[in-house]
Amino acid sequence: MARKFEPLFSIDILNDYYEDGRSRDFILSPTPDCRQALAGHSLLFRQSAGGGAVYFTRIVPQDEILRRISALTRFRFFLQLKEPGLVNYTSLPANGEALPGKKLFYLTNIKRDTGAIDEGLGPEGELPLSRQPGLSDEDRIGYIPPISRIPLTPGKFGEMKVFRTLPGPGKTKVLESNIEEAARSLSVDLSQSPPGWYELQLLPRGRDAKIMELYADPAWLPRTPFGIIEIFKDKTTDYTHPAHYTLRLNRRKGRWSYIVIRASTAEMKPPPAYEMEVLYDPANHENPDVYPEEIPFGKVDTADQTETEKQLIQKFEPKQAELFRSGPELPFYERKLKGLKLKKIKAGGQELILTDNLPNPSARKREMQVFVNI
Repeated sequence: MARKFEPLFSIDILNDYYEDGRSRDFILSPTPDCRQALAGHSLLFRQSAGGGAVYFTRIVPQDEILRRISALTRFRFFLQLKEPGLVNYTSLPANGEALPGKKLFYLTNIKRDTGAIDEGLGPEGELPLSRQPGLSDEDRIGYIPPISRIPLTPGKFGEMKVFRTLPGPGKTKVLESNIEEAARSLSVDLSQSPPGWYELQLLPRGRDAKIMELYADPAWLPRTPFGIIEIFKDKTTDYTHPAHYTLRLNRRKGRWSYIVIRASTAEMKPPPAYEMEVLYDPANHENPDVYPEEIPFGKVDTADQTETEKQLIQKFEPKQAELFRSGPELPFYERKLKGLKLKKIKAGGQELILTDNLPNPSARKREMQVFVNI
């Protein structure tokens, strides 16, 4: 008899920069210990185009289903990027900026203070995993092996406390020790504790306490994963109504800049003027929350240029380069903005359209500037 698998829960990685809303930049996979536990409890994980799901089988009696599900109370998943660089369209910083040292994005379905499971679950079983509406720096925490040394400023802190958030009891103290006044580092030993999220509190001799969020992992990887997702379940889980966990990445926005470069400064006198405008194209506005209906571009004088823009323009001869910038912030989006027109105004007011469809800034290079040679 063929087994019939039904979902226990799913994890969907969403975004607002690909048209279908599914993130194709990540691989979600169970950690080795989770994969082994799934197999030992007749549960199955399947990857999908934008995430994955855990399934159980109904071929065994209902009481046995409940026993197997309730016996496995935690599911851990790695969130890995398909490419070394960070997703090009996101509002997150570039890879080097986003992950200094050993940090990762940690996402879970328990409240960090109370330990409540699935609090805020929607009517269709949906629950966002990030702290804000989209993934942000608030979700990044330190990634450490179970035994670590934390650098200190001598004389600043007098006591250390480490807490772990567990389903049910919530925040629970697991370590406490005094700190010698001359200490330049602190040993944190979590080798007897399970892997997971911890809060390290350094209590001051003076005023300012320091709180660090850490993820301690006995299977610590020298190459830090992009993220870890932990899903907790207990005997109260209603397996007849599967939960749908979501992680959303928001698109990156900024004011687009076009640097128009003339081939030579030895042009007719008076020199021609240039103008930019966006022609109306219905395709730009099929999704009205992406591009506004009116997108003005204005010429930017030296006094109003950013330092980065000035440095870019200074590479060219005086009067050889002109800068145009969008009024509103515009996003990186899979569907390109069409109808960006560059006009040349000759002496006497005659207009000459040089191009009616300028390229968009490069999402791959994560640059908001475009160079236009004429």
